[in-house]
Amino acid sequence: MPPEMKLHTISKLHICENCLYVHKYECNSEKRCKECNKKHNTLLHDVYITKAANNASPANMTTTTSKSQGTKPHVQSNHVAGNDEEILLATIKMQVRAADGSYIILRALLDQGSQTSLISENAAQRLGLKRQNFNASVTGIGTSPNKSRGKVLLHCKSLSTDYAFSTEALIMSKVINCLPVTSFENKNWPHIQHLQLADPEYNISKPIDILLDAKVYAEIIMDGLLKGSPCQPIAQQTQMGWILSGSTTKTFNCYFTINNIEDICNYWEMEDISEHERSLTLEEQFCEDYYVKTTKRLSSGVYEVRLPMKKGFERQLGNSKLKAVAQFKQLERKLGKRSAAM
Repeated sequence: MPPEMKLHTISKLHICENCLYVHKYECNSEKRCKECNKKHNTLLHDVYITKAANNASPANMTTTTSKSQGTKPHVQSNHVAGNDEEILLATIKMQVRAADGSYIILRALLDQGSQTSLISENAAQRLGLKRQNFNASVTGIGTSPNKSRGKVLLHCKSLSTDYAFSTEALIMSKVINCLPVTSFENKNWPHIQHLQLADPEYNISKPIDILLDAKVYAEIIMDGLLKGSPCQPIAQQTQMGWILSGSTTKTFNCYFTINNIEDICNYWEMEDISEHERSLTLEEQFCEDYYVKTTKRLSSGVYEVRLPMKKGFERQLGNSKLKAVAQFKQLERKLGKRSAAM
């Protein structure tokens, strides 16, 4: 199915987006998308990529209102769209050789400030490469040390040329958060129109599989450098394609909300705890009085509470006392043996 049809189908059939089953309660599956490691099924990855791109398009910045039904009071709440600055970091897409000889396209971040290359556990498992035992701690500014889960040798090559390189990478549970922080509209900057970008989807917030260190950066960097007008990123030529970095203008979506005040008031009235105490039944009052009379605190600090029994309970127990006592003694012996073993 195309992404739109997938979204319509799972919505119509009330299918869980993570495990693709129908259940009433919160999904307990620990599986994640193999592409982005988010909480949805891998088969629905293209759905979320399409949604992210559509949410970033100018068409979604229009607002629509509907006529209110009846005479119920409404309040309109607007979060107006505005501009802010997004700092682009140099990301690239490249082919990485898997254990079976095939190549998988992964997304990487070029980091001049890193002394070692990193790869996420998810990406390492997708590649299926043999890992070496390697104990190391990776730290960053203001973060606690994270221990590596081994080391692998990566064979990487460009998507558009024959250029290839190899590097060792430490395996980490997670490399970095999604970049950019939020998706934004694809900009038609004049100075990059004719360029072969290393990451054509630089504007879509997606996971980073690999972090390439300063050594790799120095190997693949080339002389080409293009600058646009202010608030436009710099384009740098590399063996993997042109990378973008620097500040850019990001456009936020505009949200329009209509709240029905009467329904909200009714909700809070239903949820509100009544200030008036209701009268207790005879059985409830008996329990209250019984607990007040019989509850006491021992010298050890433990509270001792007697169980309230209904009147005439002896006649309703029947001949179950012998069985109950036998089960109690069996449980007592079992707990005694467990206590002795500890």
